[in-house]
Amino acid sequence: MPSQGSEDKVLLVHDRDEVRKTLATALEHRHYAVKAFGRSKDAIRAATSTVYDFAVVGLELDDPAGLGGIAAAELVAKNSRRAKIVMLSGSEQDEKIRRALESALGGAYGYVCWLDPGNSISRLVSELERLAAAKRKEKCVVIMPGSDNRKGGRDARTELFAKHIKPAVESAGPYDCTRLQFDRGDALEQITRALVLADVVIADLTNENPNVLYELGIRHAKGDATVLICEGKTTFTLHENTLVVYERTEKGLEELKARLHRALQEINREILAKNYDNNRSLVRRTVLEIESNLGSTPAGVSTRVSGAQRSSPSNPEPE
Repeated sequence: MPSQGSEDKVLLVHDRDEVRKTLATALEHRHYAVKAFGRSKDAIRAATSTVYDFAVVGLELDDPAGLGGIAAAELVAKNSRRAKIVMLSGSEQDEKIRRALESALGGAYGYVCWLDPGNSISRLVSELERLAAAKRKEKCVVIMPGSDNRKGGRDARTELFAKHIKPAVESAGPYDCTRLQFDRGDALEQITRALVLADVVIADLTNENPNVLYELGIRHAKGDATVLICEGKTTFTLHENTLVVYERTEKGLEELKARLHRALQEINREILAKNYDNNRSLVRRTVLEIESNLGSTPAGVSTRVSGAQRSSPSNPEPE
């Protein structure tokens, strides 16, 4: 009878053949079902079509698609929601790596330094066992206007998020609810990654803030779970997603919390049932249809954005 791994499915992506083969053999010997890839593109595609329990990803991934290990792990985690991620590296985890991994994956990930293969395999199995007992939290990102002087300035938005939106979301299921923020640097890339990789997005359409509408467009193109909220009426007409209209009164805010709670509970049930998938995205369906008709990505079409085409804001505060 299988014992240690209980035939849990492991997605393994590493660009070094000898490491990949050694790991696959060792994990299979411990009763894990392993599917190994040398390229992130193949691993991400596999994560989309198969439910994996774990993903082991090389941190220093030298990938033809231009993805490093952290980016590849983030996409694998997004496409295979149940998978717990373990990063495999040739060096110990320092503070810079830790911050990058926590930003991409949250707190529930493993890290193994691959120096001594024998000890490293034992450490990897220990990490898999540790993560097996941990519950994954879904990422919920909130986009909202930065200020409203008529209602008390920026503090009013902070209070709305902290006292009403965040508690409603996190009481509805295993969610980690954060407000969209970005550091100095490439703001557009940070915002896009956060919105595309979030499990759920809540967009506050109050005053139809142009930044919020732009960010909602990015999320709409992805097609995943999104909830719209608005203080008072809105002229926004794309109400495919849940729309919660609220008043900023004691009664109105309590109703907002209750309706958000119910909406997020329903979304969590659909996430667990894997009813939210990439095929909801009209943009993705169109791209896949074009690529299918052409047989491959059209020549000259780049999947990467040049840094010269992006700008960084001088004041990287929450909107």
